Amino acid sequence: MDADPADLLALLELQKVESAIDRLVHRRDSLSEQVKLDDSREVLDTVDRACAEKDAEMIEVSRGRTRLETELDHFSQKIAHEEKRLFGGNITAAKELSSIQAEVEALKRRRTRLEDDLLEVMEAQEALEHEVAALRARQDRLREGVGELEVARDRALAEIGAQLEMEEKARGEQVPKIPQDLTDLYKELRRHKGGVGAAAYVDGTCQGCHLALPPLERERIKTAKGLVRCEQCGRILVVVSS
Repeated sequence: MDADPADLLALLELQKVESAIDRLVHRRDSLSEQVKLDDSREVLDTVDRACAEKDAEMIEVSRGRTRLETELDHFSQKIAHEEKRLFGGNITAAKELSSIQAEVEALKRRRTRLEDDLLEVMEAQEALEHEVAALRARQDRLREGVGELEVARDRALAEIGAQLEMEEKARGEQVPKIPQDLTDLYKELRRHKGGVGAAAYVDGTCQGCHLALPPLERERIKTAKGLVRCEQCGRILVVVSS
């Protein structure tokens, strides 16, 4: 294939632009800020679930405390009522007084057990409150961090977008300078050569595969007219002065 040196230089410039675009696209698609953001969001989701679970536990513990306090109040009132009967002087029969006394003692034992249960519930509630407070503080820190990472991600994407726009414009200006047959070959090579279809030839070395060419190949390239390809990697070679 015939190729004018100016066309080859234009092709090499196109390769530089498209390589820059490839790097920008790769950076955009594997953005470190996005990876950090995704990780932080995952941790925040875990903490959110833990907070919801602890909130549900708090509700149950609070209900249990309310139930015990209600029962205690009920037993205290009943004890007060029975003691009033016991010591009010209206009942004089020894058997009945003995029965009331036994009832009061039984009620007090029951109240003591309820007080013990209530103490355990109050301790559990206090421990849960500390856990919830710690989780809420961590949740707030994570949310703040997620917000900062979102700003950093958006800033990085905006910068990449601006650079991509500039490189895309440069590509649009460069493509019309190159003959269609040369462009077609270059595109085919790009598909099969890791995105590099044309490479500079500098001081006997192909910058595409980074291999030094043998002396005979160097001599061939010196005297070659038109398009030259690297015998090692098959890429289009563009002779560039060192």
